[in-house]
Amino acid sequence: MQISVRSTLTILGVLGTLASTIACGSSSKASSPDVWATVDKFEIKRDEVEKAYRRVAPAPPAVPSEEEMMTAKLGIVDELITQQALVAKAAGLNLQVTDADVDKAFADRKANMAEDVFQQQLKERGLTPDDMKQSLRRELLADKVLEHEVTSKVSVTDQEITDFFNANRAQFNVPETQYRIAQIIVTPVRDPELRNRKGDDAVTPEDAQKKVQLLM
Repeated sequence: MQISVRSTLTILGVLGTLASTIACGSSSKASSPDVWATVDKFEIKRDEVEKAYRRVAPAPPAVPSEEEMMTAKLGIVDELITQQALVAKAAGLNLQVTDADVDKAFADRKANMAEDVFQQQLKERGLTPDDMKQSLRRELLADKVLEHEVTSKVSVTDQEITDFFNANRAQFNVPETQYRIAQIIVTPVRDPELRNRKGDDAVTPEDAQKKVQLLM
């Protein structure tokens, strides 16, 4: 499988023309600046990366810097490359995701959110329900490949867990951080359960406020 990745890191400006190419395998012909990566003949384009970023970007009023956004987007490119490799593998394994699977995953994602709130969030992020469903379909398909090729073939017994723990016991003996916490209580009336060395307990709300200010 041939994979090429094109990316540009900017410190002060906005995203520009991709300036570098990293290739694995045989060389590939130059592609459009809007193509951020190619996996075999499949192109991962700027628009797809931008949509994926908007799905996970911090909600307003948080405003990440240009450098933080670029770092996040390059991470998304890496994830999309892996995802596409798995999606391509699914075809050879004859694995599919049904519309019902996608609809269920879509419903689960918005289960704890009112419909109007969910639609408003999509609008604020410049996304549509179809955008979400297309992304979910690819996620589910990639997960199916991992389940078929990895998870279903891995079996760890209780004895293996015990043996590993006994052989690596030292790394699990992590001392807990301890703190001593003291609390100062100022009451507006005398409290027989609280002791004051000077015997000058506050007896009114005004006295209590003055004592608080003094302690501060």
